[in-house]
Amino acid sequence: MRVLLAEDDPIFRLDLAQMLSEMGASEVCQCRNGEQALAMLQEKKWDLVVLDVAMPGLDGLHVAGEISRRRLAPVILVTAYSDDQTIQRALDNGVMAYLVKPVEEGRLRAAVELARARFAEMLQVRRDVVRLRGELADREALQQAKEKLQREKGMSEEEAYSFIRRQSMLQQQKMGQVARQLLEEDK
Repeated sequence: MRVLLAEDDPIFRLDLAQMLSEMGASEVCQCRNGEQALAMLQEKKWDLVVLDVAMPGLDGLHVAGEISRRRLAPVILVTAYSDDQTIQRALDNGVMAYLVKPVEEGRLRAAVELARARFAEMLQVRRDVVRLRGELADREALQQAKEKLQREKGMSEEEAYSFIRRQSMLQQQKMGQVARQLLEEDK
């Protein structure tokens, strides 16, 4: 597991880095502010990002928002703040787990597992949404193409479906692609 850790307190940063290494992190890259964290995000693919909220320059919530928008990695927020406003901003910026300082190793371990699992689930849901939208578009195109064949060629619905299916096999394309081609003809 490759971890990017952004924390401005050098002693706390070293403690967190050591805990993460003891938990099996193969690499813990450390930085002290949000600007450095954003720069390091460009260098590699990270499995986890741990951010302090209050850092000089860009705060951890801003960095978390960038990471979340680009779906780069799960984010754990580590902070001394537990007020409602900070928690809401963490939710709004896609934070996957939230720890209040001081951080114990057991809680960090739980947060890491939770954040990574939630992030994997989120990515899977997004892939499923894309796939389902494509399937829905294919079905709509197939229905429109069948209606076009029924209207223009006098085919029954079953004949139109069989025609599209045969063309799909002959052309080695999905039925949705064949249906779109039929719909584009004569335009």
